[in-house]
Amino acid sequence: MPIQKVKKNAKTLRRRRDTRIYALCFKNKALAIVSVFIFGLFCNYLIQGPASASLDSQSSTHYENSSPLINESNTAQSVTALPKSLTLATSQGNIVIELRPNQALESVQYINALLGSPEPCKICRFYRAEQRGILQGILKKTDVPPNTVLGTCPDEFKDVPKCHGPLMTRGMVGWAAGEGGPDFFIDNYPRPADWWNNDHTVWGEIIDRESLVVVDSFFDLPRHTDGLTYLDEHVPISME
Repeated sequence: MPIQKVKKNAKTLRRRRDTRIYALCFKNKALAIVSVFIFGLFCNYLIQGPASASLDSQSSTHYENSSPLINESNTAQSVTALPKSLTLATSQGNIVIELRPNQALESVQYINALLGSPEPCKICRFYRAEQRGILQGILKKTDVPPNTVLGTCPDEFKDVPKCHGPLMTRGMVGWAAGEGGPDFFIDNYPRPADWWNNDHTVWGEIIDRESLVVVDSFFDLPRHTDGLTYLDEHVPISME
């Protein structure tokens, strides 16, 4: 074989070998780039994924509760710091109410704010005494924001529409008209007031006989009827 042809074949072989080498190198380089990119995404997921999930979870919980997240231990501490009872001092005598934060925490916090306010309670008074069943009044100070949160529905009444508290019995104290205050009433009916269903936020209860006797005495005061039955003279309340 002529020497020129041999040289030409060798050159052709080298060119084919170099082309295969370049192709292999390019393929390996591309694989390396893709591998680095995938590895970067994986690392980014490991770093950011759990944090994003945590934020999404907190955001979802916030909107479901429609209120800031509450730590159970902080809630327990706040309940412990609240007063155990409220005394309504009147010209008829004292009415002692045992507070029920487990049924209406925000309502008891409102009562606590009223007690802590230096402002005198100029409009706190009893004004309605209905057929020995309802003694109604108002607890309000201008420097204390009103309560707007209704009570907790007991587990046994979870299926009852508009449930904000237990069936009321004699001595229970709740906000009037199914609202969050400041008008309140004392249930003085001898039997459970099942005709109210679970509409009322119950934030306290009278458990001593002496206080119930004082409540009874209001129904002996002069009254008049104008759709509802009102006291002729309102009875001021001092909170202690």
